[in-house]
Amino acid sequence: METVFLIIALIIMIAGLIGTILPIIPSVPMVYLGYVIYGIANGWQDYGSTVMIVFGLVTVFVLVLDYVAGAIGAKRFGGSRLGAIGAIVGALVGVI
Repeated sequence: METVFLIIALIIMIAGLIGTILPIIPSVPMVYLGYVIYGIANGWQDYGSTVMIVFGLVTVFVLVLDYVAGAIGAKRFGGSRLGAIGAIVGALVGVI
């Protein structure tokens, strides 16, 4: 059963890596999910909960930064407040 989890984790991680090229695939969360599945498969022997919490916080930070960066860029280069809000909404709707 451990082998099945490891294969699933590997497939998810590879899909996440492909997501760095194809923007429709959420790459960072998929790689993190792969690490979580890998941790479950081997009983958290290779890394503990502290590492997973740090990885989780980094994952959340990267996702928030990804959505907010468009708004910051729009505002910094002369966009209006409505343009910044539109950048955030467009990023969120673009995922769907």
